[in-house]
Amino acid sequence: MDAFSIAARPYVIGIQFDNHAVHPDDVRRWYARHDSRAPLPVTMDEMIEKIKKVNNKFLQDFSLLFTNFVELCHL
Repeated sequence: MDAFSIAARPYVIGIQFDNHAVHPDDVRRWYARHDSRAPLPVTMDEMIEKIKKVNNKFLQDFSLLFTNFVELCHL
């Protein structure tokens, strides 16, 4: 995640948050595009199982982050 602000201003004015990496469909697409000559440390099925375990927590955290950001923007 990245946050952006203006120099000498203590306010965050933008965020970048890549949440596509925790959805099984995105992992399948990434593995399908991956160059098979470069070995991967885990199989696609192993990665999908790991993602399924953290997906709900990730979505909760992302929702909280986004909600808080929007609320702060309205101050």
